[in-house]
Amino acid sequence: MLGAVCSAFAYCAVRKAGTAVHSMMHVVYFGFVSTIGSFVLMLCTQDPRMPASDYEWMVVVLTGMAAFTGLAVLNRGLQLAPAGTGTLMRNLDIVFVFIFGIALFDEIPDWASVLGAASIIGCTVAMGVHKWLARN
Repeated sequence: MLGAVCSAFAYCAVRKAGTAVHSMMHVVYFGFVSTIGSFVLMLCTQDPRMPASDYEWMVVVLTGMAAFTGLAVLNRGLQLAPAGTGTLMRNLDIVFVFIFGIALFDEIPDWASVLGAASIIGCTVAMGVHKWLARN
């Protein structure tokens, strides 16, 4: 729940700042705050350990690069696109999570996950159709 609140705050901050602030500023500050917060939570909840193998280092680096790229593109998109459209497109994360989970990790989602994802996607489609009908 805290993550959803923080995400909503971040989206509002990006939209409020608009194009007056470069989109990379949000990425840098988000990375800075996340690094400090993650370090503190790590120290409080578990014993710190460094990646042990080359594979683990590769996963950490690739995850960081993907997160950086995704956040940079998301912030730029939120600055340029209308607020509703940009936020609705963010719901496609659910589809990609299912695809990547099945394809890369052989994870089969349970019925509750599929039902939740279907309800979110259904509501997103319904809002899009409603907006399209209101324009026409």
